[in-house]
Amino acid sequence: MHHLLPSDDFLSRVDPRMQEAEHLAKIGALDGFGNIPAILKRLQAGGWQRDQMSLFSWSDTSEEDWNLQQKVDAQLEILGASLEAHPLELVQEKISGALSSVDAVGKIGRRVTVAGVRQTSRRSRTAKGDLMLFLTIEDLQGTLGCYSLPGRVPGRKILS
Repeated sequence: MHHLLPSDDFLSRVDPRMQEAEHLAKIGALDGFGNIPAILKRLQAGGWQRDQMSLFSWSDTSEEDWNLQQKVDAQLEILGASLEAHPLELVQEKISGALSSVDAVGKIGRRVTVAGVRQTSRRSRTAKGDLMLFLTIEDLQGTLGCYSLPGRVPGRKILS
């Protein structure tokens, strides 16, 4: 049976530096101890000391927790990726007209619009010096390998 340690007990045993503790809070690793603003407030007030138990609880929930976009932004900044949501989940209404990777596979040889996050990309020149682009994109349903023929390197649009 797994028991969670009280937050002060956890922090006193692990004894992270202040910035490490704040990063843990911002990426959601301390969510079981309260909402992010309350945890950050408590950390900034000096909420723990190594090997010393606290007499106070972390149950302050007077502030509203961060919204999904704030959580994703913090995770992207600190981790370089979001654990909270796929980036496309945040722009679903803007990409509603795009084909999914699954549907695009059935349209080989035809011009399609897809929306995804680039996983890999490589530019190459043909023997004649024309530019080709090879890329792999990921959407909410899978991944799609794409390439463009010489002279037809497509544009891209970044949604935020």
